[in-house]
Amino acid sequence: MTTAERNRKIAAQISATTSKGLKSRKAARDILIAEGIYTRGGNLKAEFGGKGWRSKATAAPGDVKHPA
Repeated sequence: MTTAERNRKIAAQISATTSKGLKSRKAARDILIAEGIYTRGGNLKAEFGGKGWRSKATAAPGDVKHPA
């Protein structure tokens, strides 16, 4: 498989998932839960800015807390 073929397959899958997600709010939420962005309860996960995100945030390079 060439890079172009791989990219076409990825783009087709993204398009199919987007089409499903645009049908209703429930469909969109189901996709976000399946992808791990939302919890089963419908809340945004911490690593994406939900409750407790500050404790899960990573330090950026150049930041005093960054190990590198």
